[in-house]
Amino acid sequence: MLTDPRRILTYLVPCRLITQHKIPSAQLLSEYPYVRHLFGDLVKAILKGDLSGFDKALVEGEPEFVRRRVFLTLERSRDIALRNLLRKVFLAEGYEDLKEGQRESDRVRKSRVPINHFATAFRMGTAGPGSGQAIEDDEVECLLANMIYKVRAW
Repeated sequence: MLTDPRRILTYLVPCRLITQHKIPSAQLLSEYPYVRHLFGDLVKAILKGDLSGFDKALVEGEPEFVRRRVFLTLERSRDIALRNLLRKVFLAEGYEDLKEGQRESDRVRKSRVPINHFATAFRMGTAGPGSGQAIEDDEVECLLANMIYKVRAW
């Protein structure tokens, strides 16, 4: 039987992932090895925006997650990993070119990112070596539209 803090954290971590989009800190995971063992790989995948790593960690932990009744909650947290992947693509786009009379401090991030950049990130993030998984451009557009809708709702 679990002690109280571990039992509470077993349910609090997935709840905070879904409701507040808060990822457990490294300090919390280091203080509670059981929680680190249970959620560590998922947390790493979410932080990196690694969709295939997230899926793999979810499948590996599925028996325990189902037993603890947190599987469906954790499955919904895939959107956070997806958001982090999209954020990395946006940040990789860099800044607009300086216009005449602008200073370096006036630089603005590019606000338009080509769909094919997101498509490449999805293909890299979802297809593990030899998986043969392909994602079409229409599906990429749909995923982006859904994430825009979800972020506005968050």
